[in-house]
Amino acid sequence: MAAYATQADLVALGLPQKALATIGLPAVDAALESASRIIDSYIGSRYDLPLKTWDASVVQATVKVAALTLMQGRGFAPGVVDADNLQRGYDQAIAWCRDVARGLATPSVVDTTDQTKPPVDPQNAPFVRQAPQGSATAPTSSSRRGW
Repeated sequence: MAAYATQADLVALGLPQKALATIGLPAVDAALESASRIIDSYIGSRYDLPLKTWDASVVQATVKVAALTLMQGRGFAPGVVDADNLQRGYDQAIAWCRDVARGLATPSVVDTTDQTKPPVDPQNAPFVRQAPQGSATAPTSSSRRGW
């Protein structure tokens, strides 16, 4: 299967070239491939894999996952701004993947059926976000729960 992002995408969207200077190209390709399979593990519940085409949102998520993987392999100081940014990017990419799986985000992709699948009805999705407390649709309770 093909990776959803290239080394050029990684430099343009994820990591500066100097951060990759000590990492071999095979390791970069492996991280991009691994990140693509992580993306598949989420969006595969909605799309027939492998994807034939995908949009920039899939590329962006792949780059964010691969960037953290590469820097963890190379080593970096946790707690510094760059490390926090990498972790935040990874977390956002995984949250987006979960939203795709739930039908709350819809990337422009063509799967192996050659069709773009319609958005999932959030009411029938496996996980549904609950309405904010105090809204007209939020469940109410007269007693506080103990957890």
